[in-house]
Amino acid sequence: MIYKKRSLPIAWIVVTGNKGHFPEETHVRLLKRVHEIIPEGANVIFLGDGEFDGITLQATIDAYGWEYVCRTAKNAQLAWPAC
Repeated sequence: MIYKKRSLPIAWIVVTGNKGHFPEETHVRLLKRVHEIIPEGANVIFLGDGEFDGITLQATIDAYGWEYVCRTAKNAQLAWPAC
């Protein structure tokens, strides 16, 4: 959420574990919680770093009709149209 030109988190999950990336299923679970509190018809742009480039996460964002920008590894290969 943007408030007074500041980005504020609206939901988070605390997970006990080792340092490093969370599994994609954890990200999708958080995304579903956020979807429940976003008003219908809201303009949403999901912004994530390289940890948020999983195809299931992107498919979930797309199914909600949201836009997204996610960084990924510089050696990732993209194909269009999708195979």
